[in-house]
Amino acid sequence: MKYAINVKEILVKTVIVDADNINDAVAKVEEAVERDDIVLDPDADYDESEVTPSGQFENGLVPDGADVSRCFHLYDPKNNNVTGLSGIEKEITDRTPANDGKGVHV
Repeated sequence: MKYAINVKEILVKTVIVDADNINDAVAKVEEAVERDDIVLDPDADYDESEVTPSGQFENGLVPDGADVSRCFHLYDPKNNNVTGLSGIEKEITDRTPANDGKGVHV
């Protein structure tokens, strides 16, 4: 069986801003983010990870025939194969000699 699992990484950066009130402060920071004045760095600003069943499928269970072409697929070492890599991940994997075209090892 195949399961769809979401991985969410949360990045957090505290920004100190001069403002007249909280709404003004939030607006100033939102504008700075839109201008790319504030950019979060995954190495420096990492806060936590969440791994949960995807809400796309009931209890994360992927039904037969479901289009999962835009999903990332993990290499299954027990079966010695890729469980359906496709899209850009497949293109990258196929061109990566270290992976021998077999997928992403976890």
